[in-house]
Amino acid sequence: MNCPKTVTAGIITGILLLSTLFTMVPTTQAAGLFNLSSLVNVQWAENSKPVVPRGEVRQLQLYVNYTTTRGAFGRLALQAYQGRQITVNMEITSVPDWCTASLSTSTLAFVVPTSPNVYVTQTTVLSLSVSDQAPAYDLGSITIKATAMKAGLIAGFTKEFALTF
Repeated sequence: MNCPKTVTAGIITGILLLSTLFTMVPTTQAAGLFNLSSLVNVQWAENSKPVVPRGEVRQLQLYVNYTTTRGAFGRLALQAYQGRQITVNMEITSVPDWCTASLSTSTLAFVVPTSPNVYVTQTTVLSLSVSDQAPAYDLGSITIKATAMKAGLIAGFTKEFALTF
């Protein structure tokens, strides 16, 4: 007959311990334990040929790298998302008045890597042309925004990258 009282006392003690634990751990750290997050990096091949006003349209190869990161206990969650598709949108947000720029592909589809911090790379082409009004011996800069869309437990990611030419 003592058994139900012992079970009840054990359940109440367990609830009290868990609630104490959750109040001691800040919510930002608790979310980080399981958190899956996208990470995007954009790089370009350095080219020794200068961009010349009224010259031909220059095409620069952009390398878009994607990976996922996980929290301390996110291994199982990451395995559940392996092989799923993540969409990364590329957008040119800032261009000098004397320059025209466009991307050959603005939407890239990546597959979630098999391990955290393993990068998957795709390429796109940035086309540049410079008008007569370009300042002589001055650098120009184009800003490209990369946005990885949220997919289930995998958080989205947005970052801007500056290309100086």
